[in-house]
Amino acid sequence: MAYYYLEVVQGVQPGKKYPLAEGATSIGRSSQNTIALHSAEKSVSGHHAILYKSENGVLVQDLDSTNGAFVNEHRIKETEHPTRRCDRFRKIRPPA
Repeated sequence: MAYYYLEVVQGVQPGKKYPLAEGATSIGRSSQNTIALHSAEKSVSGHHAILYKSENGVLVQDLDSTNGAFVNEHRIKETEHPTRRCDRFRKIRPPA
């Protein structure tokens, strides 16, 4: 099975990598998430998204986060198409 990870590319901890286990991985600032991002990441919701790892890739589901979740610059809501190698999952900063 392929190896997948979430890498922080900007913000408080750029370069930090989180390996994705089989099944569901929750992401957000809350310590209740599988991957709890730094509390200073104010553009990330407490419960931001869930990544579902399977043999077909990784499916992403936004959890009604304040700033949304994006895969390759496309905003997603419900579980979308499986991701491919080097796809980018991101959140956005609120408008100034």
